[in-house]
Amino acid sequence: MLVKTAVIPAAGWGTRLLPLTKAIPKVMLPVGRKPAIQYVVEEIARSGIRRVVFVIGKGGEIIRDHFSSSESLIRHLEKKNEKDLVDLLRYEKIGIEFHYVRQVNPRGLGNAVLQARGMVEGENFVVALGDAILELPPGDSVIRSLIQVQKERSASAVLAVEEKDTELLSSYGVIIPVPGQKGEALDLEGVVEKPAPGKAPSSYAIAARYVFTPDIFPALDQRNPVPGREWELTDAVNYLCQNGKRVCAFILKKNQARHDVGNYSAYCDVFNRFARS
Repeated sequence: MLVKTAVIPAAGWGTRLLPLTKAIPKVMLPVGRKPAIQYVVEEIARSGIRRVVFVIGKGGEIIRDHFSSSESLIRHLEKKNEKDLVDLLRYEKIGIEFHYVRQVNPRGLGNAVLQARGMVEGENFVVALGDAILELPPGDSVIRSLIQVQKERSASAVLAVEEKDTELLSSYGVIIPVPGQKGEALDLEGVVEKPAPGKAPSSYAIAARYVFTPDIFPALDQRNPVPGREWELTDAVNYLCQNGKRVCAFILKKNQARHDVGNYSAYCDVFNRFARS
């Protein structure tokens, strides 16, 4: 099945970056000369996908403004012969069709994906987190690799994963691979969300890119099993595994680097890296 749409959840509170994120969504924080989410959209465009659904929350109109055409600004810059500045705005004409849905109350990543159901129902689709930038070699595409694995294995879900040091795994969703496998694609028994220190079932953490078939929506429809806890996307992935659906992981290569803007230290690191490039 042709994958035509990518969903970018962008409605979280960004509490670990307060007060920066009180009025500005964390995905719109600058990383070098671009907001973080622009890198994600450009990655999606390079994969060949031409339709993006943003899941926005409070303050999310700034995302719509950023990706809307600014013809009057471009004309102003052209009159001043500021060609270099005009070129910086060419992302507005990147060839992607943008749509927006609202998540009124941020209730977890699973709930955010559920808000996009009406835009992707009946189709395979990509989920790309707006606060995670993948730094890839020219011409490379993790999204295309995920789509290929899904096609070859007829999987209900494929997750990008990266190998992490043991002491970092408690901050991520960590996969449980089927034992005895080799290669860059693994079948999964399940996922553990933020395992206790020293209790991670593997060294592979979920890396902010996914491909799903429509099977994910019945899984997301299940009620939150833990009262008061956010409805995590990993809960739905586990539901798929437990109900006989095939779920796979694609391991990022060493030259495929993930950069997060989810906390202040990580944000400073990625800003400095891209500001120098």
